[in-house]
Amino acid sequence: MSINLPQLIELFMAALAISFITSQGGISGAYLLLPIQSCILNTVNPVISGTNLLYNLISIPLSIHEYFRERRIAASFTSILVIGASAGAVVGTWLRGHYLTGGYTFSYFMGAVLLALAAELILSSTLLIRRVRTYETVVRCSRDKTSLVITTNKSNTYRVNTILLVIITVLVGMASGAYGIGGASILSPILIGPMGLPAYIVSGPTLMVTLVVSLIGVLSYAYLGYPPDVINGLSMGLGGMIGIYLGTITQRRLPERHIKLTVAAATAAMGIYTILRVSRI
Repeated sequence: MSINLPQLIELFMAALAISFITSQGGISGAYLLLPIQSCILNTVNPVISGTNLLYNLISIPLSIHEYFRERRIAASFTSILVIGASAGAVVGTWLRGHYLTGGYTFSYFMGAVLLALAAELILSSTLLIRRVRTYETVVRCSRDKTSLVITTNKSNTYRVNTILLVIITVLVGMASGAYGIGGASILSPILIGPMGLPAYIVSGPTLMVTLVVSLIGVLSYAYLGYPPDVINGLSMGLGGMIGIYLGTITQRRLPERHIKLTVAAATAAMGIYTILRVSRI
C-alpha cells in the first residue's frame, strides 16, 4: 500500500491546529476536519466519515483522562448524553449510507451543518456576554422528579430537564451519525447556550459522548462497507491528540466567550468555503 507522506503531514498539521482551537469549547474538531479531509483527498466517499470517527477514537482518550483527573465529568449527566446520542447515531449512520452518498448532496449537507453550527456558537457566545463565568468543577450531580441538578465548586446550581435532554441527545446523535462526527460540536453549543451550562462543565461529558459515538459509528460504517482509512486516521489522530491535550490545559486560562467566538469564526469560514467549492465543480 502506497503512502503519500506530504498528504499525511497536511492531515496531521490540520488536525493539530483545529483540535487545539475547538477542544477549548468541548469539541474534538472532527466536524472541521471532515471538509478538510474531503478537500485534501478530493472525495466525499463515506469512508472519510469513518476515518473522521477513527480520528476521534485516537485523539480523545488522553484528554478525557485529564477531565476525570480534574473532576469535570459528572457520571449521571454524562451517561444520559452518551445513551441518547449513541441511539441516534445508529440511525444517522444508516441515513448517510443510504441517502447521503452523492458528492453534491453530502457536500451541501456539510456546508449547511457547518453554517448552522457557526450561528449556534455565535448565539451562545452572545448570551455569555452577560453571563461571564469562571472556571468551575462539578462537586455533586443529583436528580429530582424531572431534572438533573448539577452543583459546582463555586456553589452554582444548574438544572436540566431530563426528558428534554434525552430528546436533544437522540436528535444530535442522528445528525452526528449522518455527518460522521461524535456529536460534541453540535451538542456543546446547545448545552452552553439555550440550557445555560458553562463550557467548563460541558466540555468533558461531550467529549465522552464523542468517544462512545465514534466507536459505534466506526463499527456501523464498517458494517455498511465503508471501513476507515487507518493510515490517514492515525495521522489525524496523532495531531488531534496533541492539539486536544494542549487545548484542555489552556482552556481555563481563556475567557469562555472568546473561546466560543474563535470556534464560531473557524466554523463559519469552513462552511462558506465548502459550499463555494462544491458550487464551482
